[in-house]
Amino acid sequence: MTTKLDVKKKLSGILEKVEGCPSCYNEIYNLLSMVDNAIENDQISRIKISYDTPHILIHTIVV
Repeated sequence: MTTKLDVKKKLSGILEKVEGCPSCYNEIYNLLSMVDNAIENDQISRIKISYDTPHILIHTIVV
């Protein structure tokens, strides 16, 4: 089972891969910030991440 920390690590890894694309970087950075806040407040229930280089498709469900 994927833990919240695993999700955070995966997002950080994706963030490093998209440094050359400002829109992708901002998108992932914002999502990472949202995940950080959700983890802090224990409010995250499920998040699904899929990406395709060079641009990222993100599907999130955060409650």
